[in-house]
Amino acid sequence: MDTAERYRRFSEQEVRGRSPAYEALARGIASDARLLALIDGLPHVKRQPNLLLASVRFLGGPSADFPAFRQWTVRHWQRVRETMLTRRTQTNEAGRCASLLPVLAGLPGNRLTFLPALDGEPLALAGPHGEWLDWLTGPDA
Repeated sequence: MDTAERYRRFSEQEVRGRSPAYEALARGIASDARLLALIDGLPHVKRQPNLLLASVRFLGGPSADFPAFRQWTVRHWQRVRETMLTRRTQTNEAGRCASLLPVLAGLPGNRLTFLPALDGEPLALAGPHGEWLDWLTGPDA
């Protein structure tokens, strides 16, 4: 899957109805040759839509308007690129929560579910309504 398709799919399948801002940004990125060229300069594993979007937000960039997002991201690409190369998004995978599992499983009304994750993560933790728990984590080891 090429980068444009990856961002289009993210917009249509992963954030539609959950995040109108990210849906619009990903759709805009998928059709923007300049941004796609910048993203394609990254290693394949660092081209994730949620990593780009989280990195721009982490650095204080705009996230509500595609033209502003595009302008800011292009202007600050070196910083965005550095952030994307040194950080990662991580689904709340079971390996990090393994020590909590016995406690979580024993809670009354426990409705947490472990599910297969996307992008090579072995497992993910979904909340009671099926939402994925994602965030920007620290530098890669």
